[in-house]
Amino acid sequence: MSRSYDRPMTHQEYLKMKYSSQDDYDHKPAKKKLKKASNVKQPTVAIIDEDVDFRQLKRYDSDEEELYFGTKEEKPIVTAVIDERPIHMRTDSTDRSKWKAIGDRPDDDSNSAQIKSPESLEQPSGRKTLAGKKAGLSDAKEIKKELAELKRKNEKAMSKIDDSILGRNAKTVIRDRKTGKIREIEKELKEKQEKDEQEAIKQAEKQAVYDRWSKGLVQREEQLEQLENELHEMSKPLARYKDDDDLDKLLRDKDREDDPMLANIRKKREEEKSKNPEYKKYPKYHGPPPPPNRFNIQPGYRWDGVDRSNGYEAKYFAKKADREALQEEAYHWSVQDM
Repeated sequence: MSRSYDRPMTHQEYLKMKYSSQDDYDHKPAKKKLKKASNVKQPTVAIIDEDVDFRQLKRYDSDEEELYFGTKEEKPIVTAVIDERPIHMRTDSTDRSKWKAIGDRPDDDSNSAQIKSPESLEQPSGRKTLAGKKAGLSDAKEIKKELAELKRKNEKAMSKIDDSILGRNAKTVIRDRKTGKIREIEKELKEKQEKDEQEAIKQAEKQAVYDRWSKGLVQREEQLEQLENELHEMSKPLARYKDDDDLDKLLRDKDREDDPMLANIRKKREEEKSKNPEYKKYPKYHGPPPPPNRFNIQPGYRWDGVDRSNGYEAKYFAKKADREALQEEAYHWSVQDM
């Protein structure tokens, strides 16, 4: 007989398949009926004292001379029972039956004396919890009254304690996160304010130096002079007439390149400046005319007349002259037939 298994075959199944017959599969042993357990409980634990031979012990039926485990000692007598439970958990043996059984006569004085109402079963009123509240059942009014009384007592007790102990109205102590030292916030703020003021002064001085040296001194002076002139003009009326003295002086001091008297005007202006004792006159170059440059900068008074440039200025002016000549020639060519 062959069987298929969905799982690996165990050793026991393999032996049963190989060496057992078909009758073994068809014949199943009858199940044994379980016997009902008797109600009598048999002892499962036996305590044997090795020092005592139970076979030599004699049996005594007398209650007065009852042996205590065959040691010829009298059985211990219980004289009293000590109740170690808390007081609120102790109960007298005489008060175990608190209620009257149904059917008893109401005129029975012995039973009526033992009957107690549920209110009498409550714990004594003097007993309190650890929080100082009344123990046992209480209604809402009693609880509210008791809480108000406890609150009043607590407030009275707290009012008697010194403020230094409670920390009332104390200043907030701020400590450093790393060192744990107490920080003085007011002192730190004052030091920070002074440091910021000093930093602002240094920054203003640095900015003043930068504003002075970021431009040329001459341009700076011209800018200040122009600012003063503008402030002066702002103080005047809006309308300016032809007989205005400031306008006439401005037009007279203005240099014009096509003015034939420009050299004479500059010379007179230089002589007027030299009369001022605070005026510093620097020496100038008085040699042969230097090659022209794009910015009309004159050489220093120590120049020996040798051109040491790379020749860019000469090429620049030559190219400029060629362009102007070409434009002039183109113009003449365009108008020659007219």
